[in-house]
Order: sequence, then structure tokens, then C-alpha cells
Amino acid sequence: MDYHYFALTKNLGATETLPGTSDRYLGSELDAVVHYKHSDQIQFFIGYSTLFAGSSMEAIKPGSAAAYADWGWVMVNIQPRILLKSFEKDR
Repeated sequence: MDYHYFALTKNLGATETLPGTSDRYLGSELDAVVHYKHSDQIQFFIGYSTLFAGSSMEAIKPGSAAAYADWGWVMVNIQPRILLKSFEKDR
């Protein structure tokens, strides 16, 4: 389980299309991740993430901060050792 806190470094001024911010807090995110290591070269990750947006998020991303934002994702990490072996032969 991972937690992320998002904040602006300073408040933003209003533009013609987006409101300004009075609070630097953008939102928080929770990530649940399952990791499976098939081998040293191949790993699989499956996750589910949900974002709890603050009102200042509307200043940088159009939409309602009250809307529920969640998503699932899959990642495959492949680290081919073939390239490393070719470099080792040159030494």
C-alpha cells in the first residue's frame, strides 16, 4: 500500500478559463499493489489506485474535485540480461 500527497509549491492565480487557488493542497492518492517476481528478469505488477482531489485540483485539471477518481493498472517489467552480457564480453 502506497500513499501520495500532492501539493503546489505556491498558489496559482486565476486565468480566463481556470480559477485560482487559495489552498496549495491538490489531493491524496492511495495505491494497492500486488507484485509477482517470475524471475530476475521478469516481474509483474497489478494495482488499484484512487485519488481524493482537493478543491485546488480544479485549477489545474478541469472537472469536479468531488468526482470519484479511481483506476486499475497492470505493469510488466522486463530487464533483458542479453545486453549486459554483450558488454561483459568486451571487457
